[in-house]
Amino acid sequence: MKHFLLPALIFVFCVAVNAQDKKFEYQDVCGDPRMESSIWLMVSGKVIKIIDGDSVIFKESNGRKKTIDLVAINSSLSEAAAKDFLTRNVLDKKVEVSFSMSSLEKEKVWGEIRRNGREINRLMIEQGISSFQKPAPYSFSNYTTCVYRQVEEKAKREKIGIWAK
Repeated sequence: MKHFLLPALIFVFCVAVNAQDKKFEYQDVCGDPRMESSIWLMVSGKVIKIIDGDSVIFKESNGRKKTIDLVAINSSLSEAAAKDFLTRNVLDKKVEVSFSMSSLEKEKVWGEIRRNGREINRLMIEQGISSFQKPAPYSFSNYTTCVYRQVEEKAKREKIGIWAK
């Protein structure tokens, strides 16, 4: 047993050191996300209704329902495309929703939807389905807000979706 303990500790140390050196996407522009101190809650459940291109009804695993306004998303330029995207990608599917811990007891929250590890809000901006909208204070991390702005600028440069005109 002693022979395995030292190599295991060295392995754990090496992994921890390498994790500290990890460079995040857009870190040069947006900073290091590990420096932010916000308390976000991730809740599993299922999207049971698409309200419009940037709002859904989410049913938590415990049965409680919440209206999720997709934070940092504005689908007014392509409402039908955004609604179709959400229907295809999240309706009746298991997802995780991240939102501020301070919104825990609220029935309507600003949130980010993830499905299979993919950020749905971000995908909508990347694919030119929705535009970036500056989120309300404390509804989203500053790092992620910056990344979304960068993603929108890239979609504009590449003339994707709503930016193709």
